[in-house]
Parts: sequence; C-alpha cells; structure tokens
Amino acid sequence: MVGVILGTIFGIIFALLIGKWKGRGEELIAAVLAIPLFTYAISLPVLDISIQDTEVVASTFLGDFSFESLVSIQTFLAVIIAIFYAEIRSKQALSIDEFISISPLIWTLLASEIGLSAGFEKTMLILGAILSLILIRLSERNPFKSLNAKPCTGAFSELVEALGIKCFTDEESLMVALTEKALLVGGKTAREFPKLNELVYCLVRSKRTPNRIEKTMNYLLLFSPAVLVALVKPGPMAMFLAVAIAYSIYVILPSILSEKAGRTDLTSVKKFLMSIPNL
Repeated sequence: MVGVILGTIFGIIFALLIGKWKGRGEELIAAVLAIPLFTYAISLPVLDISIQDTEVVASTFLGDFSFESLVSIQTFLAVIIAIFYAEIRSKQALSIDEFISISPLIWTLLASEIGLSAGFEKTMLILGAILSLILIRLSERNPFKSLNAKPCTGAFSELVEALGIKCFTDEESLMVALTEKALLVGGKTAREFPKLNELVYCLVRSKRTPNRIEKTMNYLLLFSPAVLVALVKPGPMAMFLAVAIAYSIYVILPSILSEKAGRTDLTSVKKFLMSIPNL
C-alpha cells in the first residue's frame, strides 16, 4: 500500500500549495485530481517491474493480490481519501462563485478516476457506482453544507418565500443561479447590477423541477467518464486521458443539457449542476 500512502501525502501537499496560491475552491479541485493520480502514477512502476510473463502476488494486510489488482485497489482507496479530504476542507468554505463552478468539475474528475481504478479490475466500476449513489444521497440531504454565505434579506427574500425555497448571498461573488432548493445571489452583482431584480424574476418564472427520469439520465451522463476511462488501456496514457475526458465532459455538459432541455435559457442546466454532490 505504499502507492496510496505516498500518493496521499504528495497529493495533499500539492493541494495545500495550490490552495494557498489560488484559494479553497482550487485546493479542492487539486486534491481530487492529485491524490488518485499520484497514487496511480506511483503504483505503475512496480507493476511494470513485476510483469515478466509470470503471476506475481503481493501480500498486504488486506490479503494477497496480483499487482494489477493492487493498482486498482490503491487508486480506488485514493479516490475515497480525496473525497474525505474535500469533505473536511469544504465545510462552509466556498463562495457562491466557487460553489457553482467547481461542483460539476469535481464530479467529473471523481468519475474519471473511478474509471482509472477500473482499468485492471472492472468490478471497481460497480463499487464506484455505489460510492456515487452514496454521495448523491448525502448531497441531497444537505446540499449547501460547503457554502459560505448568509440568508438574503429584502426583495429577494420575499420573492423566494412564495416558492418555498431558500435564498443565499455573500460579499464578493458575481454569479446568480436558481437551484431546485435555493436562489444564490452573488453579493457584488447584487450591489452593482441595477437590473438584477428583473433577472431574478425571469429565473423564478422559468423555474422547473426535473423529473426522476431526467435526473437519472443527467447523473448517468456525469458518471460516463468512469466508463470511458475504464475502456482505455491501463498505463501512463490513461492518466492523461482521464483528465482530458473529465475536463471535456465538464466543458460540453452545459451545452448538452441545454439542447436536451430544449430551452433558450440555462436555468435547468444550472439547477442540475447544483444538484450534484457538493463536497
């Protein structure tokens, strides 16, 4: 288990350095990206040395495993460690801008790394799907646990009361989004955008709750990087493809969802993106 230990240490150090430079949101992305990737990268050289047309078995405190299986197991454990790290470091720490922007990227990165762990052992896809369902369930129970914001006052508060949802704002964020359970208003936009009331009114009028089938299809789309990466031949190239696939899905996801919704606005897209696990 040397790979997962060293990968975790180097990944956390890397994440903390990024966080000190770029902020908490970037730190969470760096941790989710680096901890499993470093673990995978450290485990591969041992595997290359061991493959000599013979079956080599590694003995660990969990039992005896082939080196191929050990790479998969260590990478999957690293994914779980990255989730715990993000969970601890994100509590009431994200601005509205960070909260809106990083959640879909973290989700696609986790899915890609689950696929990376399934390169040698396809059963990891099943474990990864179970892990994803647990994360979704926990997120739905408390979707705003990582948000560092305060309840809205005044006109916005009165507007959302009729909808039975919450309203949050902060000091310096620019984004505005309507989710299934809350209206999020960036504080800087609230101060400097004179027609914000009209924008919020349009968002409220276009509010639409996705049905169960739509939610299921959207979650499957977010999990698709795991399947795509699992089909790639394991090795160094798989690491680069995992990151590339995750970022590609993250970039094209709003376009796919908006076209599927058949709407001229992105309200339903934003609602869906905000419904995914917020670590």
